[in-house]
Amino acid sequence: MNSVERVSRILGEAEPGLRVACFRALLATEARLGPDDMIIVGGSALEIYTRGGYTSSDIDVVVDKEPLLPVLKAWGFRWSSREMWYHEEWKITVGFVNPIGRFHGSRERTEVIATPYGSV
Repeated sequence: MNSVERVSRILGEAEPGLRVACFRALLATEARLGPDDMIIVGGSALEIYTRGGYTSSDIDVVVDKEPLLPVLKAWGFRWSSREMWYHEEWKITVGFVNPIGRFHGSRERTEVIATPYGSV
């Protein structure tokens, strides 16, 4: 099973409240990023925090995007506009907000969550 098939299977089986977290963990692992190298912000962060009480297919991240672009392309994501990449089948949009060095939030208020596929 290749990585695209694996991600498709995992996303199909993931609990709705963990889908974003699992996807982010798989993406970070494939791009060889640690949990502190990519921070989920916006509605997708709220989705993880509420364990699916709020849902969003738009994953906004603060990250240095260069390591992620080859992975997104290999997984079938397409550039849609500005800093947004979209996957038609998975109905997921990844939006690059800022490089990690320009994170404007409080690191002390971020939380690392463990998933079966890595930490986010």
